[in-house]
Amino acid sequence: PGCPFNMARTVREMRPCCPQKVAVCTRQVTANWVIQCADRYLGPLYDYLHNRMYRFHVLQADETPVKVSKDGRPANSKSYMWVYRTGKGYKDTPIILYEYQKTRKADHPREFLKGFTGVVVCDGYSAYRKLDREQTLVSGTVNKLLTNRKTT
Repeated sequence: PGCPFNMARTVREMRPCCPQKVAVCTRQVTANWVIQCADRYLGPLYDYLHNRMYRFHVLQADETPVKVSKDGRPANSKSYMWVYRTGKGYKDTPIILYEYQKTRKADHPREFLKGFTGVVVCDGYSAYRKLDREQTLVSGTVNKLLTNRKTT
């Protein structure tokens, strides 16, 4: 029986599905196929959605630490997953994009938000305040609307 590729599978689970007559399917070869498919087909989709985000006036941004075992640094080094999404007030299907970075530097949101002219809703992390002071966005507005919000 063939191996159904319409189900989520790990690279290890995909290896036995590879026809041995076609190629030698080592774990590395299979992993490279997955990476190449992501670069070739998902990269352009990510870029399209990133550009489409700029049509919205309000974006939300946040970052969270993640531990990564293999990125050229010691195992469990702290890295960051940055998330950007269109504001929740829109009726359109939300656009939510994730961006992995090894650091928490202000360069990452600066690069991602380059050319954006609206409002960014974010926490009080200094990288966002730095962008606001630098006025790197065309409108010069990066607002920390939710910082120190008091409940009454």
